[in-house]
Amino acid sequence: EVWVIAFCDNLKAHVSENVRKIFGEGHVFLCFFPPNMTHLVQPIDAGIGRSLRIAVGHALDGWLMDGANLMKWEAKMSAGERRILITKLVGQAMQSIMSADLLRVGAFERTGCLITLLISKKYDEKIRPQGAESLIEVPVDASLLDETIEEQVWNPVPQVVENLDAA
Repeated sequence: EVWVIAFCDNLKAHVSENVRKIFGEGHVFLCFFPPNMTHLVQPIDAGIGRSLRIAVGHALDGWLMDGANLMKWEAKMSAGERRILITKLVGQAMQSIMSADLLRVGAFERTGCLITLLISKKYDEKIRPQGAESLIEVPVDASLLDETIEEQVWNPVPQVVENLDAA
């Protein structure tokens, strides 16, 4: 049986017995982060989420610059019109921030989500969680690594744990 690991925060919905049972039946091992740490370990909370909110605000400002849109905004918009508008604004914002390589890749690097077992410290030095005063250096057995380190960093392959008891 093949199992995978999913890292989760301590949101009430994630830790409920029903959710854990569903994931367990699907061979997904849930690993929970300590409470109140998502801004340290999740890329969305490490910058992408805030950037998305700002980009949506800018997109809304741009939309409101059109006089007809401003009149519509100040009048009563139907729920359907509001849903369509927010969908378009979020889509524009996502397209904008996801095209910013430094933002997108940087958020994953800061949280360590793009780091694999590497010898080179140039990758380890990119892990900079907010609030962390110092980093712990973990020694790596070089015999575990293969020759495709650069390829793994830029084109990571999801890893699957085949025997959870052995992991």
